[in-house]
Amino acid sequence: MSGHDTVTLFINETATSDAGGDLEKNVGNLEGVESVEVAPPEQHGMGRGPSLTKMVTITYDPDATTPDALRARLEEMGYAVTVVSDQGI
Repeated sequence: MSGHDTVTLFINETATSDAGGDLEKNVGNLEGVESVEVAPPEQHGMGRGPSLTKMVTITYDPDATTPDALRARLEEMGYAVTVVSDQGI
């Protein structure tokens, strides 16, 4: 298998998150992740202003990781994660 796939997640940066720092950087550092796009809350219907829930689209190498592995790793980091869509490019 080769190429790139995408997965879209809602990620809640909970107050108990051990990850700290920048969500985009933390996701981008995961194995197999090639790019990360974080949508502002108003772009995904979560309202205006600060929101702990972000819609994140991740482009990844399917030879290196899977959506389930990404979700599990993010949850280990302390984020609450919901998979919105998983599709190949």
